[in-house]
Amino acid sequence: MIFSIEKHFIDSILESFSQCFEIVQPQLIEDAYKAFQKNFDGDCPKKIEKVELTDLVIKGLPYSELGIESHHYGIDLPVLLSSPGNSKAVIFISEDPLRRSKDPLDTIILSTPFGIHLLNKDNNPNRRFYRNEILLAFLTKGYNVYVTDIFKIWIKGFGHKLNLRKNEVVYQNSIECLKKEIEFIKNQYNTEIKIVTFGRPAEFAVRQIEYMFECEPTYLMHPSHRFKNKKDYFAQQIRLIQTSEKKNF
Repeated sequence: MIFSIEKHFIDSILESFSQCFEIVQPQLIEDAYKAFQKNFDGDCPKKIEKVELTDLVIKGLPYSELGIESHHYGIDLPVLLSSPGNSKAVIFISEDPLRRSKDPLDTIILSTPFGIHLLNKDNNPNRRFYRNEILLAFLTKGYNVYVTDIFKIWIKGFGHKLNLRKNEVVYQNSIECLKKEIEFIKNQYNTEIKIVTFGRPAEFAVRQIEYMFECEPTYLMHPSHRFKNKKDYFAQQIRLIQTSEKKNF
């Protein structure tokens, strides 16, 4: 399993993220990806990657408008996992880069969706489930895996989460970013591509643009949810996705 940090991949992330952010120091994104790859390969201990608020400025939502209190900020950088010989691709689209820190931070904590860069050495049961029951289920069947969120940033103040879904500018910028991400994967892999969403917010966003790509995404429950027969549910859904004749790209 290869954690991609190829230049053309990182360049595509910078291009797509430019729909949502003014990226003042692109090198910081590349540096974060290199650190994540080392985490993924087990070559270095876990370390918090972060950037200053002035390094990534949200388009349509200046930090000055958030008030005087401190906030939690989180951004998950999309991940591309591949395996030699795999020619197909699946795009997983989740909701937002949740952070659980209780201490107010005035920097942006960078990570990856589901903490993918820590999957190979993290004993968190949700991450183990995601790795073993979802990612590997596709990688071992000839798929390369791209994972992203519809909302690119998480902001939370004292006792409340800022609902970016109600900010029309931020929301539309997120949609434009997702379009570019899908286009990159479409151009990178010109064979079979599947799109899978986790949770209602991701489903709602993709339904707005699926017509552009002439595809029929699959909408699933979020893997972090607890429900009866969870493992069986995902095993069945994955088999259906892999054998489906739905038109994608």
